[in-house]
Amino acid sequence: MMQFPSTILRLLFTLLLGLHLGTTASAQVALRPVAEHFTNTKCSICASRNPALYDNLAANPAVMHLSIHPSSPYPTCILNQQNEADNDARTNFYGIYGSTPKLMLNGSLHPGSNFSSPSLFEPLLNQTTPFDIGIAQQKTPNGNYATRVVVKAVAPHSLQQALLFVGLAEDTVFVNGGNGEDTHPNVLRRALTAPGGLAIDLPTLGDSAVFEFSGTADMVWDFDRIFSVAILQATTDKAVLQSGRTDTSSSGGPVAADEEVAQLPLCSVFPNPANERLNIAANGVGGFRVAIYAADGRLAHRSEHSGAQAVVSTASLRNGVYAIQLSSGAHTSTQTIVIRH
Repeated sequence: MMQFPSTILRLLFTLLLGLHLGTTASAQVALRPVAEHFTNTKCSICASRNPALYDNLAANPAVMHLSIHPSSPYPTCILNQQNEADNDARTNFYGIYGSTPKLMLNGSLHPGSNFSSPSLFEPLLNQTTPFDIGIAQQKTPNGNYATRVVVKAVAPHSLQQALLFVGLAEDTVFVNGGNGEDTHPNVLRRALTAPGGLAIDLPTLGDSAVFEFSGTADMVWDFDRIFSVAILQATTDKAVLQSGRTDTSSSGGPVAADEEVAQLPLCSVFPNPANERLNIAANGVGGFRVAIYAADGRLAHRSEHSGAQAVVSTASLRNGVYAIQLSSGAHTSTQTIVIRH
């Protein structure tokens, strides 16, 4: 995994996250609704009902849309085969694996599969939340990306933990998978956290938590069309607490975060892939905590370190993709690592 030069990323994220909320803010903000659309390129029912959904989305641009392609009922769906693990895991997160199309609206299953009602999204609109999400991305010409997500509490709340899902999506995929649909909008291409979300400690009023991810694009993507998405959900009923997305460039989307957050240094984790050990350098930090999570969200390692550098043994970890979370004070950096013995 390529590490971007810290000076470039600090400047980038300072510019992107420079639009900030005052530290005394105590009013709730608008909740950006989320429509997670479970469909399949082999499903003829999907082909007949999806156009109505896309028309409703076009009429409601405030609703964030993400399409997921599970392997059931058609495992030969080309968009599932290009990202089977994440698609199926996100579907199983909601317990709706088995048929398509299905629609989760702010974390709740829409009854039936008729998406034609002009009032489809009305219950999602004009809601407020005590949390804001700032999200920005950087892409390089050789296919490397970096995504930063800032979760901020802008009003008092009683919640302690939430699930944060962060991923990459492609705004339009042009392929006919067999059911007659030639275009597929906002296709989930990679989960940067566990597909069911990363369990995080929520910040208190005025505080923020920062999460960072980086990696390399897949050859099958149209990298120019890739954008970053974040969904914050309640741990109890999976209700959406806030969401955010960037556009497809490196300029990010609407952002609200503290300027001090934009100045946070990046952590370096190497080698990646790792074999027996990981070297960690938390630039500018005098001490930090390390947590490593498996793809299913299971905690695989936890340790605390007093200095700015540490070596963590990975000899006992199985081969696979993990999320490594480094925390210092109220700030958290998360990256994806690969263990390969």
